[in-house]
Amino acid sequence: MKKFCVIGNPISHSLSPAIFKYLFKFFNINANYHSVFLDNDKSMIDFINNNIGLYNGYNITAPFKNTAFNAVDELDPLSAELGSVNCINIDNLKLLGFNTDHYGFINMITSNQIQLNNKKIIVLGYGGAARAVIFSLLKEYNCDIYIYGRDFNKINNLIKKAQHQYGGRTISMYNNTITNDVVLINCLPLKIDSNNLNSLLSYLPISTINTCIDINYVESDISLEIKKSCKVISGLDMLIYQALKSFDIWFNCTSLEKINYLDLKKSIL
Repeated sequence: MKKFCVIGNPISHSLSPAIFKYLFKFFNINANYHSVFLDNDKSMIDFINNNIGLYNGYNITAPFKNTAFNAVDELDPLSAELGSVNCINIDNLKLLGFNTDHYGFINMITSNQIQLNNKKIIVLGYGGAARAVIFSLLKEYNCDIYIYGRDFNKINNLIKKAQHQYGGRTISMYNNTITNDVVLINCLPLKIDSNNLNSLLSYLPISTINTCIDINYVESDISLEIKKSCKVISGLDMLIYQALKSFDIWFNCTSLEKINYLDLKKSIL
C-alpha cells in the first residue's frame, strides 16, 4: 500500500484526506492519506527525513512551505522560481520538491470566471502561498499588485525579487492610497488576534473592494468581516486543484481529464 500525508500546523481542519480518499477510490489505487500535525520546523524536517522509506509523498501546508523548500534534495523549476515547496515526491529515497500553488490558484481564478486583468490587487501576506499568488499574478495577468503585511523588510525583499524577475510591472507595498476597482487576496492565516484584525481592517479600502479571494477554504476571520461589504470567494477550488496536481505528480497522470470535478467537490462538502 502506498502512503501519503499532509503536514501542517494547524491541520485538523484539512479536507485533503477526503479529496485523496475520493481519488484513490475513483482510480482503484491501494493507498492511504492522512494528516500529520507537527510543532515546529525541526520536527517537520525530522519527520520527512526519518520516514522516507515509509511514505511515497508529502503535501506541505502552512507554516512549513519555506522549510520544505530548503529540506528537499531537488527542486522542479517552478518551486525554485517561487521559493516554496508544498508537494514532495519520494523517488529512490530522494525528496523531490514541487509547488502546486500556482496551478491551484490559476485554475481557481479561471473556473470562477474572476477577472484580474487591469485590476488593482492587494495581497495580504508574504509567506509561501502569498509568493505563489504574487508570482502567478505577474506571470499570467496584467494587473497592479500591492502587498500588505507587518514585516516591511520581508515585503521589500519579495518586491525586489519580483521586480528582478518581472521588470516593468507595478508591484509595491500597499500604502492606503488605492481608491477604486480593488481585488483583495487574503493569504494570511485563518485566525488573527483581534487587535491585528481591527488594525488591518481599518487600513484596507473596504468600500472600494469589489471582490475578496480568500485562499483559505475554511472561513477566516478576515473573510467573515469582508463579506459584509463584498463578494468573497473561498480557496476550496484552489485546494482541490492543488490536490489534483499532487496526485498527477505522484502517479504520473492527468487526473482532471478523467474525473468529474463537481462530483469530487460535492463529495468533500
